[in-house]
Amino acid sequence: MRRRSVVEKIGEASEKWGFFQVINHGIQLEVLERMLQGIRAFHEQDSEAKKRFYTRDFSSDTYYASNFDLYTSQGASWRDTVGCYTAPDPPRLEDLPAVCGEIMMEFSKHMKALGELLFELLSEALGLNSNHLKDIDCAKSQVMFCQYYPPCPQPNLTLGLSKHTDFSFLTVLLQDNIGGLQVLRDQTWIDVPPVPGALVVNIGDLLQLITNDKFISAEHRVVANGSTEPRISAPCFFSTFMKANPHVYGPIKELLSEENPAKYRELTINEFADIFRSKTIITINSKFLVHPSSPTPADQSPRHSLYLSNLDDTVGARVLTPSVYFYRSSNDQTKNRESLVLKRLQDALAEVLVLYYPLSGRLREVENGKLEVFFGAEQGALMVSASSSMGLDYLGDLTVPNPAWLPLIFHYPKEEAYKILEMPLLIVQVTFFTCGGFSLGIRLCHCICDGFGAMQFLASWAATAKNGRLIADPEPVWDREVFKPRNPPMVKYTHDEYLAVEERSNLTNSLWETKPLQKCYRINKEFQCRVKSIAQGQDSSLMCSSFDAMAAHIWKSWVKALDVKPLEYNLRLTFSVNVRTRLEALKLREGFYGNVVCLACATSSVNNVMNDTLSKTTRLVQEARVRVTEDYLRSMVDYVEVKRPKRLEFGGKLMITQWTRFEMYETADFGWGKPVYAGPIDLRPTPQVCVLLPQGGVESGGDQSMVVCLCLPPSAVHKFTRLLSLND
Repeated sequence: MRRRSVVEKIGEASEKWGFFQVINHGIQLEVLERMLQGIRAFHEQDSEAKKRFYTRDFSSDTYYASNFDLYTSQGASWRDTVGCYTAPDPPRLEDLPAVCGEIMMEFSKHMKALGELLFELLSEALGLNSNHLKDIDCAKSQVMFCQYYPPCPQPNLTLGLSKHTDFSFLTVLLQDNIGGLQVLRDQTWIDVPPVPGALVVNIGDLLQLITNDKFISAEHRVVANGSTEPRISAPCFFSTFMKANPHVYGPIKELLSEENPAKYRELTINEFADIFRSKTIITINSKFLVHPSSPTPADQSPRHSLYLSNLDDTVGARVLTPSVYFYRSSNDQTKNRESLVLKRLQDALAEVLVLYYPLSGRLREVENGKLEVFFGAEQGALMVSASSSMGLDYLGDLTVPNPAWLPLIFHYPKEEAYKILEMPLLIVQVTFFTCGGFSLGIRLCHCICDGFGAMQFLASWAATAKNGRLIADPEPVWDREVFKPRNPPMVKYTHDEYLAVEERSNLTNSLWETKPLQKCYRINKEFQCRVKSIAQGQDSSLMCSSFDAMAAHIWKSWVKALDVKPLEYNLRLTFSVNVRTRLEALKLREGFYGNVVCLACATSSVNNVMNDTLSKTTRLVQEARVRVTEDYLRSMVDYVEVKRPKRLEFGGKLMITQWTRFEMYETADFGWGKPVYAGPIDLRPTPQVCVLLPQGGVESGGDQSMVVCLCLPPSAVHKFTRLLSLND
């Protein structure tokens, strides 16, 4: 068969099915048979021989396990797997199982060569240079699984491998003659029958992304093995799988046009891995700017600008704070419901931006690196319309934040942390799901408002959308000049929260150099009272809040679980304090929505945090909280004026952020009821931050529980859970 004919057939199969089989691939049948025999030999060894390869760390070079999703899926699959990364850095023979290591090495080399040929043919099928896919490293990385599906006594009750698509550019599969592989086509499961000597090839999610859906990644599964013999297979994935990879991929520009615009944003492999784990694949339908619906003070002068106080202009505020709101489908199943929802949100936002017009501006630096808000013709809030091919129920637990929801928040390609100059100050992504529900992903610039100010803005927007007319109660007030620094500045406190501290402990490395897990713990009101009672029972003179005691308990549990060393190293616990109710000389008008929070800071050595009583650590937190007064706030304003810190300091620090103070669910009814979930998504970019969330949602019924969310190395999860629950 001529090459052109092969290219056409592969291209057609990749577009219509995402699956095809290849014969005459150049790999001898004897090699394929030895590979299948080697896999069977490994899995049928004594357990002691297999034990040294067992791990659930799938970034390890070689690993043996039962189910990759054992702790997250609703059911376990009937199979075992041994796997390894075979390219670009092949394993050492001594690191592979002795019974099958040599054939694994030989087989992987053949798979590498075949994969490169397939990428050439696929490139040509796309109308590209034959080396295009290889040149962008599609064939560079390879992972090989050696799968063993034992006979199942009740195959109708489980699966060998549940429905999924592959997190790869391409997958090449060797399977024996037992069968069981099925592909989903038009809602029907179709068998992929074994062909002697043939290899099965399927398109992965990454190739679908970069071809802008020209090639499809089809859902497939393996039924449980009902025969009397084990089913053996060896899939080779051209992907880095669980290993970190900073490479950025997006739709290939040569395939795009006005008629075929990009359906996906650019993503690193790491970002795509998070999406893949929840299958939250999103298609961007449109992006547009929303301007105030009528003239604002910014329209009166081309040089109009707004002052930001030093409370607004700290390095920690130079972020677009992300949050997501989920709304289930309503009884309104109007044909054009999605466009009607989008229009209601857009029209209400345009109305509200008349009063909150600073959110339609941009930020720039002026003298000494200070920020101000400025305005231009092409500015406005950014709104994005997106859609998902799944229902909300596929997103998992909607009561706690999940990093896999990141695609529900719009990011520009190659955004950098704390780089917000000339970025939209408000970005809204509305994502529609097949069930009729939708999500509202919001990124709001912290320089414009703190959490209380954000809730004030959100309440106005929601009420305006719900009632069909502008509602702002109270009306927003700018007034940032109230917090101008004194002349000359008077810094009266050390402000340990901002000090640059040399990291001499293992704390930062244990979180930043591993891949931390985001963990969430529900804490009911009774447990919070119990922790407070323990602290006060140890010291009858201690007058503390439930927050003081819980913050101290979390801090102690966290430090112990991480086994921080050295013991004499000084640690810091910081948390935000709302100073609105503590102002005396400074007066704020009702409706002020700027930043009026200070960071409180408690300090103690590792040894003391670990070994002091809960009451003693609670007193440190309580004293730090009480220390934040109007005088402290003014000193902080002057400190920023003098020092203007340029980077966040994480040395020896845990930062607790209290979202429990915000009426996030009550303020976010846009006319479709309260959200099912309202809150953050991913804490891992700043793994030394702990967020306290309200237990809200339509089913909460006024529950006063809270959710503690923080990041932990995998090795520390069990110990922290035990310590936090007072079971140590």
